[in-house]
Amino acid sequence: MKKRKQGRYTPEGLEKAVEAYFDMCKKTTAEAVSGRSVVQLSKPPTMEGLCTYLGLSFSTIRRYFNGEYPGEDEESRRRVADCMERARDYMTAETLEGALLGHYDSRICSMMLDGLGYGGKTAELKENKLTIEWKGVGAEEIKKWAE
Repeated sequence: MKKRKQGRYTPEGLEKAVEAYFDMCKKTTAEAVSGRSVVQLSKPPTMEGLCTYLGLSFSTIRRYFNGEYPGEDEESRRRVADCMERARDYMTAETLEGALLGHYDSRICSMMLDGLGYGGKTAELKENKLTIEWKGVGAEEIKKWAE
């Protein structure tokens, strides 16, 4: 993966760089085991991969989501936030579609989606006791996870 020089992007430059990352993912293939056969899959886009490609930290990207791009005008901040939201939506769609097609392990997809802001479980530590609440997860999936 080509690592870009870290620096400030213009809104146009950021949009082009995000598109270039997704294009790179589509063109980069890897072997994956699906059942008993080996298949060629495109590199899945991730937020961490995008951050590395752009040479920006996740906290910087998160600030961009919140409209805190250090642009000089409101239009620049809105455009960058919109670009980041579209990138997240694309990654979410790719993750969900890959999971539905059986290309990705559901536990990894759940973790990735949690990182994109879609929660499936919550954990809480009180008085040295860990409580985990699962939402939208069946008993069979919990048993598989526990094994």
